[in-house]
Amino acid sequence: MKDHKHESSTEQPEPTMEPLMPATPPPPGSGVIARLAPYGNLILLGVLAAGVIGLLIWNIVLRNSAKTDKARLQATYQSRLTQVVEQKNTDMLRLATVPLAWALRKEMIRDDWAGVDDYLTRFIKEKNVRQIAVAKADGTIAVSTDKKLEGQAFASRYPATLLQAQEVTVLTREDGSLVVGAPIMGFATRLGTVVLVYLPDKVEVGTPAK
Repeated sequence: MKDHKHESSTEQPEPTMEPLMPATPPPPGSGVIARLAPYGNLILLGVLAAGVIGLLIWNIVLRNSAKTDKARLQATYQSRLTQVVEQKNTDMLRLATVPLAWALRKEMIRDDWAGVDDYLTRFIKEKNVRQIAVAKADGTIAVSTDKKLEGQAFASRYPATLLQAQEVTVLTREDGSLVVGAPIMGFATRLGTVVLVYLPDKVEVGTPAK
């Protein structure tokens, strides 16, 4: 018969479970927000300053953009205004030169160069007309409001193409002046050419045309 007392004495005792202790919370003030708290005012001021600077930069950008748009628009208006004024001057000069050529024709047929000179003297008094000359069929300047040009070759002072033009022709010089040439026709042949130099007024955006 086995000894039950001996068996019971050799059994291992069951292990005891230690009670779980609650985790210790971090001490107050140890988080990131807590560490930044002393600098809160500085951070707020920095954000506000960045916002103000951003608004100022944006305002400058808008102003520059507005100036650029205004300058571009003004340039467009100026270009269009210049074209309109040039066309107006061209049409006016064409209309004025035709009767002048006819009046000169009458005097040249009569070989009355004093009469030609009289017409030029009166016409030069018109506003913005700077110079008038009449050339013979051979291209020599016979009469001019600038007496120093008389006897000189027309082509040395004015575009030679005007000597062959069959109608009133208006050319523009680099200085903005207009050179107007018109043929003076006889009954069957060309008697000569009249040319005048016209300096138009400069017209700018915002300035009323004269």
